[in-house]
Amino acid sequence: MVFLVRVLCAVFLVLLPTASFAGAPVTPTYTHSAVDATSGSIGLRFEFGDVVKPSIVGAVRQTHTTTNNDVTGILTDIAIPLNPESNFLPTIRVMGVFGGTNTQGLGGFGFDFSENQAFLGLGLQGGHLEGGVHLDTTGTFIPYVGVSNYGAAPTRTTTVVK
Repeated sequence: MVFLVRVLCAVFLVLLPTASFAGAPVTPTYTHSAVDATSGSIGLRFEFGDVVKPSIVGAVRQTHTTTNNDVTGILTDIAIPLNPESNFLPTIRVMGVFGGTNTQGLGGFGFDFSENQAFLGLGLQGGHLEGGVHLDTTGTFIPYVGVSNYGAAPTRTTTVVK
């Protein structure tokens, strides 16, 4: 009898884990993939030098979002001033993009054809807004703010594997 009880206990212990996992939900596994995106934008920028200089801005931004949602890329824009005093001569910038999906830092250089001088640019971009400063070759800081149709950078893609 003791032998029979031991055999039944052994069979029960072997079958118990199998039966308990039969209806248990499977925990999904998530995989993340990097995303590359290129987008264009149009906007309005105001520079605050000696006078306020409003400009229409057209831009192209190429970004790479890693699996950790870190964003890097490049932004090229051309700003055409709206005031006749600058003869509608454009400002062109090439900026590096770095940061997260909601806010990115900008750093690069450009050339202002109305002032006929190069400048370094530093700024922040995110949620249809941008702001920063241009440092021209004379050492003058020219702050700027702008609005555009750029939203957040694309986030990584997530796939659920069961």
